[in-house]
Amino acid sequence: MQILAFSGTLWIIWVYGLFFIPQTTQAQSDTVFYSIESALKNKAQAKVLELNGGDSLVVLLKEKHVRKLPHLNTLIINSLELTNLPKNLARLSQLRHLELANCNLTKIPDVVWQCKNLQTLNVSCNQIKEIPPSIVQLQQLRILVLGSAVCGGNPLTNLPEALTKLPNLTDLLLSYTDFEKLPDLVGDLVHLKTLQMLHMKRLRELPASLIRLKNLEVLEIHSYAPIELFTVPHSGWYRLRKLRLLYMNLPGLKTLPRAMFQLPYLQHLSLMGNRDLSQVSSQIRTLQSLEVLDVSFTQVKQLPVEMKQLPHLKQIRLMGTPYFDQKTLVQLESQLPGIEIVK
Repeated sequence: MQILAFSGTLWIIWVYGLFFIPQTTQAQSDTVFYSIESALKNKAQAKVLELNGGDSLVVLLKEKHVRKLPHLNTLIINSLELTNLPKNLARLSQLRHLELANCNLTKIPDVVWQCKNLQTLNVSCNQIKEIPPSIVQLQQLRILVLGSAVCGGNPLTNLPEALTKLPNLTDLLLSYTDFEKLPDLVGDLVHLKTLQMLHMKRLRELPASLIRLKNLEVLEIHSYAPIELFTVPHSGWYRLRKLRLLYMNLPGLKTLPRAMFQLPYLQHLSLMGNRDLSQVSSQIRTLQSLEVLDVSFTQVKQLPVEMKQLPHLKQIRLMGTPYFDQKTLVQLESQLPGIEIVK
């Protein structure tokens, strides 16, 4: 396991993928309370509350209890059958992070739009088909999780224009959603730093507008459908000059697309799981900032000698690659001294 940090966001790199951890530094350091009773007994310290099942939410949002938790900034609600939320939710004036995962929601409750200070909204693993224009009211929103690689997504096929009017939105997670084509408006999310699209069953095309995301640092694409990835000239990808982490798992990907070599500041390149990938181009030498290359669970037979020309390379991941036996690994380690080989 590796832990990476990009723009204050944590990424945990496991054998089977990259998982986004949408937590603030404050939320990580605070004690998590798992019941109303324990939170009320420690009102001054009760900043993070996680509720799983039962009728705890109804109890929490009684007016008398809301007033007693003035410091609550993170509310996590999992596996509750919700159709709506009480209006008292808006009384939690310090609420910054709200998670409503696996709650069988078909729409985001209207009271959420009254929580004006929200910075993180996670509604993954529900049955939401539409994000309303009302989301524009969340002007402080930084992280929007509409689908999670860990939990699941929503049957979404479009995004509202209102997203482009959220000046602080930096992280958009769309895993397990039903997009066939990512809408062009994504290119207008000019402050976006993270775009995650994992386990996409229908995604076939990315818009040319993607190259307008000049602040993008993390891009993850994993589609089960054949995808038209590069709908813009290969040279256009050089505009993504801040991209640091790229994960790409696509059916039929046999070699690295030329566009990848337009990313001189890329640090982590993961091609893990591309079963048809059989070679790594010598052009990889152009990725002069590369630190980690992951070709685990591919059909790659050998790595180009040009790998020696990557001055910052620290690790190569080869788990599940059938052509790298012990003899080949010894040769590779002698060719690339000081580089960690993970098999």
